[in-house]
Amino acid sequence: MKYIFSFLFLIFFNKDAFSQYMEGYSTSSYAGINGINYNPASAVDSRTKLDINFFTASITIDNFYLGSNKNILTRFDSSLFEGAVRTKNEINKTIFLNADILGPSFLLTLNEKQSVGFFTQHRTLSNLTNVSAGFADLYYSNLEYPDFIGKGVNSYKMNFSTASWNEYGVFYGQEIFRQNHHWLSAGLKFKLTQGIHSAAIDFGALYTEMNPDSTIAINGQNVNYFTSQNLSEGWKSNARKFNGIGFGFDLGFNYEWRKNPDSLDYKMNGKLNPAREMSKHKLRVGLTISDIGFVKYAEGASGEVNAYSNDFNILNYNLRTLEGFEDAIDYNFTTSNAFSNFKMALPTSFSIQADYNIHKGFYVNTTYFHSVKRNKILNVNYNNRLTVTPRWDWRWMGAYVPYSFTATGNQHLGLNIMFGPFLIGTRDLRTFLWENENYFGNIHFGVKVTSLHFRPEDFDNDGVSNKQDICPEISGVWEFKGCPDQDGDSIPDAQDKCPHIKGLKEFRGCPDTDNDKVPDMMDKCPLVKGIKDLNGCPDTDGDGITDSKDKCPEAIGLIYFDGCPDADGDSVIDRLDACSELIGNPNLGCPDSDGDGIYNYADSCIYVFGSHQNNGCPVKDDDGDNIINNLDKCPQLFGTILSNGRPLEDQDSDWVHNLINKYPGTPGDSLAGCPIIEEEEKEIIDFAIKNLHFETGENVILEESFPSLDALAELLQNKKLWKLLLEGHTDNSGDPQENLILSKKRVEATKRYLVQKGVIENNLILKYFGETQPIADNSTNEGRRMNRRVVMNLIFN
Repeated sequence: MKYIFSFLFLIFFNKDAFSQYMEGYSTSSYAGINGINYNPASAVDSRTKLDINFFTASITIDNFYLGSNKNILTRFDSSLFEGAVRTKNEINKTIFLNADILGPSFLLTLNEKQSVGFFTQHRTLSNLTNVSAGFADLYYSNLEYPDFIGKGVNSYKMNFSTASWNEYGVFYGQEIFRQNHHWLSAGLKFKLTQGIHSAAIDFGALYTEMNPDSTIAINGQNVNYFTSQNLSEGWKSNARKFNGIGFGFDLGFNYEWRKNPDSLDYKMNGKLNPAREMSKHKLRVGLTISDIGFVKYAEGASGEVNAYSNDFNILNYNLRTLEGFEDAIDYNFTTSNAFSNFKMALPTSFSIQADYNIHKGFYVNTTYFHSVKRNKILNVNYNNRLTVTPRWDWRWMGAYVPYSFTATGNQHLGLNIMFGPFLIGTRDLRTFLWENENYFGNIHFGVKVTSLHFRPEDFDNDGVSNKQDICPEISGVWEFKGCPDQDGDSIPDAQDKCPHIKGLKEFRGCPDTDNDKVPDMMDKCPLVKGIKDLNGCPDTDGDGITDSKDKCPEAIGLIYFDGCPDADGDSVIDRLDACSELIGNPNLGCPDSDGDGIYNYADSCIYVFGSHQNNGCPVKDDDGDNIINNLDKCPQLFGTILSNGRPLEDQDSDWVHNLINKYPGTPGDSLAGCPIIEEEEKEIIDFAIKNLHFETGENVILEESFPSLDALAELLQNKKLWKLLLEGHTDNSGDPQENLILSKKRVEATKRYLVQKGVIENNLILKYFGETQPIADNSTNEGRRMNRRVVMNLIFN
């Protein structure tokens, strides 16, 4: 027990002690391994790829009992109390000393979702709690003031504790949720604890009173203590010994609200990559539960102290020195009931962190830290505190300004600097510039090496890193290792004959718009599918003449006739040939077999030279009546000139003599021999004429004309002696020869229709005149309409 107080005060007044936390820098996006004490989940999606810590150390003393009025850079005097000042209020005194050395450690981010690491750490914590103001003043005065004589001082639940241990551990961080703006991660830090040394004394109740002879009356109840093995050897010797082992873990969670989740990925080298070089959160909220577990120490001295004496003469001992304090305890008190359990619970705590990104690298962090207090003999903890830290983060440099409030009532304004591999700072600038009385001190420093995540360099911003970019100075595509393909046809510009127009590989990047296997640059008809032999132009009829030059693109024709056919080979193209299936005259295309100038279709004697007057037949008088056959109404019957060759008889038996019968071959009325035509029959003929219509420019009878033609056919079937003359006419629009052909085709179409309906073919006589016999002015629409007609006339013999 003689080591307890001496060790506690040695630790407390030794300026080489260290604090566990580096407030400010530990909340940085680049804290890496130094951030896992604050929150193990901070290692997930870290800005650091590999973070190696060589040595990071810190010191913090926080209390409202003993202070200093000296600069920390000024060495204290040999007597520890010479430079101290004390509070003069009646509040119970509390002292916190936190020591931490982070040894060789590393953090490795496997990917954006997982991180692992290893760490080594030394920790020393010393607490003096519930020290009554009277006891503190009595001890501080060293019994040199008679004002304390006869004044009893009561203290309750006063505890002095100190513990040192090492930690060796691993940690693992994992992303556990991501959706849109929301992101959640967790981290677990598992550690093996190595007990170095510890000591504690706990007073249930203690009464002290200074006697006139400067001795002290002491009466203590429920006073217990213990020390670990080899306490006297100091922490440097014990650090190499496993005086006891234990286990512990820290657990942390981080929630992030990410303002622009769509911008957190970028495409590089053909795949989507997370932007791990940038901090993603707009708001981050963290929860950490730390130090769940225990440390075990090798058994030393322990037990219940018989803390009773009427005349404890402390003047015989120099309590300002380690030896004097040890001797005073050793020679004045006895102990009993040694303990068998030398486990110490780790200083369990929890913290809540909130981090807000103001703009780019500027942040503000708020952290509340709370220790879980235990009623144990050996009981070490951290001081509760609330810290607000504005900070500026950059890759290789950062500045952090923590402003904190501690449970001891102190307020602190600090400054931390990270510059490359070096860390230095303090939680309170008064650590360096003491005020007249300062009860708080802190400094920390460290050396580490960090490999950060970087987006691969891409000078031309084409999504292909410089290392793999074959064309680093020209924006290109990953498919061609950074070389350009401006038209996006999967053919690099260097091999593309048409780099600005999307094309085909078979034509070295040039297009074939009409897909006729002739590239547009060689295709004279790029928008119409054609054939290669005609430079990509179409030839619908396959006659070797492109449709654009073929006047008959759907019929195989001759070059001489601009692609139009001449089926009969008479040098008259079919569309102008009135007899397209017969070799004929070059003018009309119809044959004149006897050469009498009358085409076969109008020549009654196609193989005998004749005259126009005799319809192509030679002039004959078969009946010998001196009237040539073509003028002889009865060329086979002898007649008279007065009767136009008719014999003087009633040929049609209508009781009208042939000489006065206008139509001797057709029965008529009894007056002039004229055929009798009923009014109803006239209407049928007129109706057929008025309602006969063709498709424009064609010889196709419109369906609306069928009823009137059907009625006409029925009439002619009943009048087998009647003959019908069909005359075709057109207006003067277009080529005269084509108009003649069209008039012919229309009367032929009318004849075919009537024959199909039962009319005797020989009773239908055709004539066609084209545009040669207009009945109205062709300069007007109405006149041209009237000239486009088929005239029907009854003929009687």
